[in-house]
Amino acid sequence: MDGDLVAAVLPYLTTLATAYGTAVLDQVRNEAADATTEATVGAGRRLLRRLRAGPVGEAVVKVGAEPGNPHRVTVLRMQLQDAFAADPEMAAEFTTLLTQAPPLTASGPRAVVVGNNEGIVQTGDGSSAWQQR
Repeated sequence: MDGDLVAAVLPYLTTLATAYGTAVLDQVRNEAADATTEATVGAGRRLLRRLRAGPVGEAVVKVGAEPGNPHRVTVLRMQLQDAFAADPEMAAEFTTLLTQAPPLTASGPRAVVVGNNEGIVQTGDGSSAWQQR
C-alpha cells in the first residue's frame, strides 16, 4: 500500500475529527455546511463520506474523542492503510480528491494554514508585529 496516500489523507480526517469531536460522523451526514467550515474541513468531510462505515469511521470518531492522543491517530493510519489496500479503486479516487483539496500542512496549537495573504500572520503569546506600506 502506498504510504504517501495514507499520509496525505490522515491530516484531513484528523482535522475533521478534531473540529467535530465524537459527533464527526453525524456532521459528515449533514450536507449543509457554512463557508468557514467548508474551507477548513471540507476535504476531510468529502473523504470521510466515502469511509464513514466500518473501521475507518470508528477510528475517526475515536480521534474526535481524544484529538491529542497519538495512539488514536496511529490506529486511524492503520485502518486507512487496510482500506486502501483492500480497495485500489477507492485509493485512486482519494488520490483524485486530494489533488482538488486545499493544502493542509499546519497542525497543532496556534498553527495556521494560509491560502493567500498580503499581511501579517502571527501566533504566540506576547508577540507583536508592524507592517509598513
